[in-house]
Amino acid sequence: MYILYLIYYRKLDSILNSNILENEDQTRDEEFRQRICRPNGTKQQYFSHQSLKLAFEMAPADPTLDLNMQLTKLGHGLLSGKYSIPVTEKDAATAEARQEGIPPRMFKSVVAAGHGEFSSMRQQDALDFFLHLLDKVERGNNTRPDLDPSRSFKFGVEEKILCSSGKVSYNKRDDCILSLNIPLQEATNKDELEAFNNQTAGKGLEENNMSTDEIVRPRVPLEACLATFASPEQIHDYYSTALKGKTTAIKYDVSFLSES
Repeated sequence: MYILYLIYYRKLDSILNSNILENEDQTRDEEFRQRICRPNGTKQQYFSHQSLKLAFEMAPADPTLDLNMQLTKLGHGLLSGKYSIPVTEKDAATAEARQEGIPPRMFKSVVAAGHGEFSSMRQQDALDFFLHLLDKVERGNNTRPDLDPSRSFKFGVEEKILCSSGKVSYNKRDDCILSLNIPLQEATNKDELEAFNNQTAGKGLEENNMSTDEIVRPRVPLEACLATFASPEQIHDYYSTALKGKTTAIKYDVSFLSES
C-alpha cells in the first residue's frame, strides 16, 4: 500500500509540475507575442495614414537617387559636429595629420545627374551651381511647396520708375540672388591701389606672374554696393505709355519684399 501511495504521489507531483511549467511557458509565449505584436501593430497603424502612404509612394525605390535623402545626409554631416573633430592619426604618405572632411559623392551624383557641366570634373561657377541646386530642390518638392527649403532664399524686388510725364509705374519680380555693381571709386585702399598700379605699369608686370600676396585688390564696403544699387538711376530710351514714345525715366526707391 505504501508503495502504491508513493507511486501515486510521484505521478501527481509530476502532473502538477508539468502543468505549472506548461502554464509558465504559455505565459512567456503570451508576453513574447505582446512584446512583438503590439509594436508591429503600431507600425502598421502608423503607415496606414494616407500622407505616409503618399510619401512612401513618391520616394524613389533607390535611396541613393533620392535628393532629400542625400540632402539629409549632407546636412547631418555638416551640422551634427560628429566630423568636426581633430585628426590624431597621421597620413602614411605625407606623415601629417589630415582631416578627411565630408566627401559628398552621392550628393554630387544626384544633383549633377543629366547636367553636362556639373557632372564633369571641370571647374564650375559657384553661382551657376547654386541656381541649379535651388531649381533641383524646388522641382523635387513641387507637390509640397510648404516644405520646399528653396523658398527661404527667395525674395521680391519692387522698383519705382518715374517717367518724364510725371507718371509712376512699379515693377515687381521674384529673385533668389541680388546682383550688385561694385563702385570702385568707393574703395577704401585707393592709395595702395594707385601705388600697385604704378609699380606694375613701370615694371611691365602682369598679375598672372605675381603671387596672391603681392596683388592688391580694391576693397569696397558692402554698404557702398547696396547704396549704389538703391540710388536713383537714369533709364534711357524708356518707352512711356503716357507719352506713347521713348523718353528718359528715373528708377529709384527699391524695396525688398519677403517671398510669400
